[in-house]
Amino acid sequence: MSSLRFYVAVVWAIARSPRLFVPFIPLLVIAVLVFFVVRSFGAQPPASQPATSASAADKPFKTRDGKILLSMDELAKLTGDAKAGAAVFRNAKGANCIKCHEIGTEGQMIGPPLTVIGGKLNKSQLYEAILYPSAAIEMGYEAWIVKKKNGEVFAGLKVEDTPDRITIKDTDGKYHDVDRDDIARLAKQALSLMPELLNEAMTQQDLVNLVEYLVSLKS
Repeated sequence: MSSLRFYVAVVWAIARSPRLFVPFIPLLVIAVLVFFVVRSFGAQPPASQPATSASAADKPFKTRDGKILLSMDELAKLTGDAKAGAAVFRNAKGANCIKCHEIGTEGQMIGPPLTVIGGKLNKSQLYEAILYPSAAIEMGYEAWIVKKKNGEVFAGLKVEDTPDRITIKDTDGKYHDVDRDDIARLAKQALSLMPELLNEAMTQQDLVNLVEYLVSLKS
């Protein structure tokens, strides 16, 4: 604002004594133009901000052996071994998908059943569901957290909700009944119960085989 007042004062002085300032008019015009150009560009956000946000979103995934995972588009073009993928699904020391998902009568129902998942999702969608588990959470499988007045905390699926109590099923399959009068806090979580970074529990080939197995489950 002080710079603007200076330019106004100069214009006023020129108006009162034009002959004294005639030789300096071109320089003054340039100075005024520079002032408004700098002022205009100074209000713009730094050009580097969008690039920074994009680079954070594009952070690569790593596998169990420390290698960089291919992009989802590239992964979707690969063909895996469905039989080997079935073993990955059931590997308690790896992804351990069977701990939370049912296929037929096998597994637990913490997450959605996957008996016919291959008829619902294609390979690209399956890779996205595994790598970004919180991007789309199926209704009825949201994570809830309840804190009791005595300080106890339970997290998992809310499998029962009545006027008297709620029941939480945790990721170990255990049920916790909590009376309404004992609840200090109850909240639905934005993050999925399915853990992130499952890619780090598998090699890239394990992941490709797993998806090949899942996409084969259609009936």
